[in-house]
Amino acid sequence: MQTTKIFEEKTYEEKHCLDIETAMYRSSIIENVSYQVTLALPKGANFFGHTVAKFSLTEIPTKMISLDFAALKISSLVINGTMLENKDGESQQVFTKHMIFLQPQYLKLGENVVTLNLWSKYRNDGEGLHTFTDEVDSQQYLYS
Repeated sequence: MQTTKIFEEKTYEEKHCLDIETAMYRSSIIENVSYQVTLALPKGANFFGHTVAKFSLTEIPTKMISLDFAALKISSLVINGTMLENKDGESQQVFTKHMIFLQPQYLKLGENVVTLNLWSKYRNDGEGLHTFTDEVDSQQYLYS
């Protein structure tokens, strides 16, 4: 069995939306959501960073819940102290359609903490972090 700590989003270029059923289920059991996002924004086509997501569960989920998250790759995915590994390419069960799926066995009542490193690219399609290089001053500018 081959394992890695990197999860690659194979559907990154596709448009994906959260469905109402999933949104309602999450809102019924999740509260006190907070994020700490640290980004490195170098010149060029890509950026990277680190994210800490905290939330409280009012009950243990009966099915997987997800975090909305658009990036090319994530690594060092840790849920409540347990680092997940991508075993034999099961990445698409954990990170797909702009979501990170959190299996109930890693979650607990009360506060939960999810940390990860991300690697992605600047976009120009109306979503995410954008970049362009000004033809006049040759400087790269970012906007969201």
